[in-house]
Amino acid sequence: MNPIIFTSFNDDVDPKFIEYQHKIIDKLGFADIYMPLYYKWHHSEMLHGDILNKFINKAFYERGHDCILIMDVDCIPLSKQAIDITFELAYKNILVGNAQRSCHIDNNNHVYAASSYICFTEELYRNAGRPNMLPNRDGDTCEQFTYNLRNLHESRINRHLNLFIPSSIDAPNEKGEYWTLSGGMKYGIGTTFSFNGMPMNYHLFGSRLGIFDQFFFNKAEEVLNGL
Repeated sequence: MNPIIFTSFNDDVDPKFIEYQHKIIDKLGFADIYMPLYYKWHHSEMLHGDILNKFINKAFYERGHDCILIMDVDCIPLSKQAIDITFELAYKNILVGNAQRSCHIDNNNHVYAASSYICFTEELYRNAGRPNMLPNRDGDTCEQFTYNLRNLHESRINRHLNLFIPSSIDAPNEKGEYWTLSGGMKYGIGTTFSFNGMPMNYHLFGSRLGIFDQFFFNKAEEVLNGL
């Protein structure tokens, strides 16, 4: 096994995000496989999906890694066990990730493994047709991966897809609203995602807005103080 944990960031967000994420991953014992990437382009100049496409190709086919855990810079794992379980599931050739819906796209309420926290092996990626991580008319960043798996496996999709579900929320978004998954389940600013009742990761959402940052900083301090 040769996994890697990847995040990317630029000057659009407060540098405290990457500092906190780095501290937590280091304290959890995964610093040796953690690769944060700073890029100078703004979101309007290079999309997140472009960064992911380039890094996935490099990680799998140049560096020889066999599994990638991708996290947004405003996402943090909540325990060592959470990362261990994530990799354990992924190495069974399961796409693992936070459940999300592209609420701005009319795509039949499709729920997918989001780029905020997504983990997969090279084998699964290859078998799914090496999906393009860029957003398209049917979905947001990384959503095509879930589409490809659903098309491949249809009725057996639960064997190949494991989505972490929202278990707590700090606040509604900047419009005063929550986003909704299928079945009425909601998520919002500062959402904790869980697996079988176990908190796995915390994702702020909206870090580029700069108005919810303190929720993340408070949660990161809470996690660090509890380790």
